[in-house]
Amino acid sequence: MATVGAFNNGSGQPISFVVQIVANPTGFRTIVTFDDANKDLQCNIYGQLINDPADPIGQQNFVNALASALVQESQSAGAPFDAYNYFSIPGNAQNLAFREATTGEIRKACSWGEAFDPDSNLTITTNADGSSEAQITSSTGLLIAERDGALDGRSTETVYDFDGSQSWSKQISTFDADSHKTSSDVTYDDGSRAASGFDESGFEQWSYQQATDGSGTLTHADGTSVTFEGGANAKFTNNGGSSPQVTIGGDGSQPEVSFGVNPSTGSTSVSMDGGTSFKTPDGSQVSVGADGSVSIEPLSPVSSDWGMGHSA
Repeated sequence: MATVGAFNNGSGQPISFVVQIVANPTGFRTIVTFDDANKDLQCNIYGQLINDPADPIGQQNFVNALASALVQESQSAGAPFDAYNYFSIPGNAQNLAFREATTGEIRKACSWGEAFDPDSNLTITTNADGSSEAQITSSTGLLIAERDGALDGRSTETVYDFDGSQSWSKQISTFDADSHKTSSDVTYDDGSRAASGFDESGFEQWSYQQATDGSGTLTHADGTSVTFEGGANAKFTNNGGSSPQVTIGGDGSQPEVSFGVNPSTGSTSVSMDGGTSFKTPDGSQVSVGADGSVSIEPLSPVSSDWGMGHSA
């Protein structure tokens, strides 16, 4: 079942939305949907995430309307019993509505530029454990963007080239609990890739550039670099900007070796599956050949047997 909620913004314009509550393995989840006509009015209530809302009256009206709709939906036929119990406790619906409307996924989703696409719908899902997801879809159902919010406030946003009009296929951005961008990662249509990691001030601590032939370089701001030739079949991950690393091997023909750069210090770590690991000082230059051979030029002497029959 679904419940329709409605309220007026600060200018007296009516805004409506749809609430659903469905069961999931952890209890239940709430789904709030704004169609294209109401989404724009809803998102106009908010300004930048770091500022107060542009329309505080509209925001409070929405909180009250959402809380009422949640209670009504939880009492409807077929609603999960856990939801009925939860929202029957005074204050729970108001608290959840306040959180989602002021600092949660509903407000954060409206911070996307894609949220103002005139031909798109906005759907926000909140799980019982406090995690959440948001999706912006076109009128034909194509996914434009999606956002995953963790319980601790961190989030990941992915924007897709849903209509094939861009030179890239997807853009991924991660944010900390205070909405500071921690990383960006863009995959282009020609197979190339560009990623960066940032500190709280927005300073770029590291970057990764991958060419169409698979060659690439992971670089720290202090000059540390890890360079790969095209045949190395490198796989890049960054874990939200906190631990960028490139991995080669692991396909059965050679051991898996990972090369990481510490965003804070610039030091390079090298570890092998089944072997030992070591770190090089910041400013070191690491090169990986297409055959998996590795050469390391640290700024100061480093000696360690790292399990591959080589010493650096």
